[in-house]
Amino acid sequence: MHAAGLEPLEPYRRAAAPWRCRCLTCGEEVSPAYANVRNGQGCRVCAGKWVDAAAARTAMLAAGLEPLEPYPGANEPWRCRCLTCGGEVSPSRSSIRRGNGCGWCSGKRVDPQAAVSNMRTAGFEPLEDYPGSNVPWRMRCIKCGKESTPRHSSVRVGGGCVWCGRRRVDVPDAVSKMLAAGLEPLEPYPGANEPWRCRCLTCDREILPRYATMLKGHGCAWCAGQQIDPGVARELMLAAGIEPLVPFPGGKRRWKCKCLRCERVIYPTYANTRKGRGCRYCAPRGVDYLAPGIVYLVVNQAYFAMKIGMTTTTAREGRVEQHLGHGWKLVRLWNVPTGDDAEAIEYAVLNWWRKELLAPPALSKTEMSQGGWSETASLLWVDLDSTVAFIEARICDLKRGSTHGC
Repeated sequence: MHAAGLEPLEPYRRAAAPWRCRCLTCGEEVSPAYANVRNGQGCRVCAGKWVDAAAARTAMLAAGLEPLEPYPGANEPWRCRCLTCGGEVSPSRSSIRRGNGCGWCSGKRVDPQAAVSNMRTAGFEPLEDYPGSNVPWRMRCIKCGKESTPRHSSVRVGGGCVWCGRRRVDVPDAVSKMLAAGLEPLEPYPGANEPWRCRCLTCDREILPRYATMLKGHGCAWCAGQQIDPGVARELMLAAGIEPLVPFPGGKRRWKCKCLRCERVIYPTYANTRKGRGCRYCAPRGVDYLAPGIVYLVVNQAYFAMKIGMTTTTAREGRVEQHLGHGWKLVRLWNVPTGDDAEAIEYAVLNWWRKELLAPPALSKTEMSQGGWSETASLLWVDLDSTVAFIEARICDLKRGSTHGC
């Protein structure tokens, strides 16, 4: 009996005799037979099979419902008036025990006129009478004019038109829009976010755009320069006087090449070469990478930031002086054999900051009018002494590679 949640209130008599007990769940006094409990039965009150009418009325009033008729039974509809909204409802006593209440107050029951008003406010025009809160309701979207069947309950919590929200697509309309964007579909519509095999009507290439990205203004990746033919890329590099030494790595990746003018090995990107930049050693202006190099480290306590930089002894503009004129303080200068060496050390420091220490740039372009914002890091992320030690270790490595030691 204890295992069934019942506390006996009198001695056991026999298996088939009523045994007065108190239910440990609801606290009611019940009299089940031991034989019935052994067969899986328990408290009749908890099971909703028996309730005292007066106790049931008290429970309904406690739930905010005033009974309008005699108690019909635990699982039967009981006509009541909601003491909150005044609406008439017919919940069962057992449903109230499960935590349910007034259907009007909970939104499960809706006045048809109020439902129509709600749908019009959400941008729908009903095409049939209100069928119920959770039943599909045939509508026409006031914005796009297409039909759909939203539920009133979903619209009340923010749902909208499936066509306007692109959760459903009119296939002929999708094909028309792809053609208008210069893309001819070569297979049936696969879905808004799935690759759709098409032919570009401009360059005649076969491509795999997505309908959803096309709606955002994206078209043929080849025509936009986002996808590049390796042969075309090689021809452009040769036309710029640069001979590729390895296969095309991508538009923005460094490409190992040889300058046909100075015959040095260089690492330009296709994207930069396309913009008119060529061999950095042959460039008429800019940094002379063969001149003696300088690595510098400056800090700005106002921004609580540090900056790594490089220059050469032949540079026309004094980069260090520029930064000092904007409130930065010099920490240290290091002289290295060439500008190439200085740039390699600067790159190593930035790679350590960004990839190992996960330190982002500390300043924005607008905060550094003299330039160099992308080579900064916050002192909250990087340590000054550790950075100095890192630079000196790289210079030591550089000397070990030459005839001189550290």
